[in-house]
Amino acid sequence: PDLRAPDLGSRAKPAGARVLHWYPDVCDLSLGPTWFWVPKWDHELKLLDRLKQIYETSVGRNAGLLLNVAPNRDGVIPEPQVRR
Repeated sequence: PDLRAPDLGSRAKPAGARVLHWYPDVCDLSLGPTWFWVPKWDHELKLLDRLKQIYETSVGRNAGLLLNVAPNRDGVIPEPQVRR
């Protein structure tokens, strides 16, 4: 089947189908440059506009969004990540 067709989710699409396909999707994303906390990177977080765009094109298209926030050495989420 063509899984890139413009209509993949309306009720009319599967009406005559013999087989249905479902592919769960996940978007993995780190808020900062790496998956781990590095003090000098507290101010190199992804911009809010970029995060909104990623949210809209992942969750908005039926994918799960895994947003990594990295705790510091004390096990606390640093304030710049909390604010972002």
